[in-house]
Amino acid sequence: TEKFETVEIGTRSGIFSTINVMLCYSIPALFSFGSDTVYWLLLNLSLFLFFPIKFIDIIANHLPFSTRTASTLYIVVKK
Repeated sequence: TEKFETVEIGTRSGIFSTINVMLCYSIPALFSFGSDTVYWLLLNLSLFLFFPIKFIDIIANHLPFSTRTASTLYIVVKK
């Protein structure tokens, strides 16, 4: 078997990106009351209103243990 050396492990998108996605899709689902038109209208409005939340990850991804709540991780290895 070949051995790999871990060079770096980090967070690509963190907990606030996840919160952003959950808000953007759950608000329209809850308040569209089965209407496709209202759903897509609320979804687009939610995407516009909630997108700044994900920028908190710029700070949060550098906190200790941020990898435990990350939605996307990356790893760089060397052969």
